[in-house]
Amino acid sequence: MFGRFSARPAVEFGDRLARRFAELYPPALDRPGAPQISANRLSRILEGLYAEAQIFNTQHNLGYYRRTRLSHAFKWRLMELGYSKPLIETATEGLIVYLHKPAAPAPELERAERKRARKAEKAKEQSSGLSRIQAKEVGSGAAQVAATYSRLHPSPRYQALIKLYQQMHAEGERFLGIPPEQTFPGQSLFPRAKFIKALIEATGSRRILDYGSGKGQQYEARNITLPDVPGTWPSIRAYWDVDDIRCYDPSYPPYSELPRGAFDGVICTDVLEHCPEEDIPWILDEIFSYARKFVFANVACYPALKRLPTGENAHCTIRPKQWWADRIQEVAAKHPGVKYEVWIQWKDDAGRITDEMISN
Repeated sequence: MFGRFSARPAVEFGDRLARRFAELYPPALDRPGAPQISANRLSRILEGLYAEAQIFNTQHNLGYYRRTRLSHAFKWRLMELGYSKPLIETATEGLIVYLHKPAAPAPELERAERKRARKAEKAKEQSSGLSRIQAKEVGSGAAQVAATYSRLHPSPRYQALIKLYQQMHAEGERFLGIPPEQTFPGQSLFPRAKFIKALIEATGSRRILDYGSGKGQQYEARNITLPDVPGTWPSIRAYWDVDDIRCYDPSYPPYSELPRGAFDGVICTDVLEHCPEEDIPWILDEIFSYARKFVFANVACYPALKRLPTGENAHCTIRPKQWWADRIQEVAAKHPGVKYEVWIQWKDDAGRITDEMISN
């Protein structure tokens, strides 16, 4: 417990560092069609912040754990502020490099900055400070890493997140002050219930697996009313008219045992965006492998309100709708007998949430 709370200054500094970056380089400049800023200026902004981080690191004698917490807080605040993924990755990687080396004397920093400025002048100036070729390399590198992970060998990030979500189930979400019993209760299923019912009826499904069910309170509720569904229903099971509903959630001990066998339908609501990007391929494949008849899922392409105990945003994979569509279709192609319906949500510039369904 002491270690967790003693990391708070590092988390708060990482958050402040990102907000400072937003003051110097507003998110509006990192959008298509925005006024361009020179790569030289962007480099100077980042180098100044990195120098501050080095000083903070030296003053507080940060170990690996606290440096990691600091960089995560910086990254997730940038995501919440709406910066592009290439810029976020570039800025965060630079921060990590500087946090893991001793602070340079001022003259060395100045010489290094002049050298970087000369190189930047020769390069094509871009608002994001990252060329398309670099962005492509980042994407292909991530894909290669993802291919190495599986259920038997998940990524280190996946294993770390499981522990963080276990902590939240037990202690609640402290940033918003949500008590444990109301943290991931599973009730976000209700707005999707009618769509799932349509799939159940269309496929004649009788056994359902809720993959990432949270605490499963959605199935304990009685005399429920559902959005856009007339009347009151004894329970979700009665509304769907199915024989069995199995809950699975790796972070909630009562439901953490991996299911056995297959199910007619598998549902996965408000889960995928909580999973590490490098693990998405095998997680999607596992979901489809459990389904005999259909898969229903929804995924958000924007930051969550909740935060992890580390201060990071609870949505750890925030990708454009087309990225999700591609990943889902790639996996679905390996399971041709399974019908799927996936709702992808994103926010427009005014903050309005839009849904788009992809299906086969």
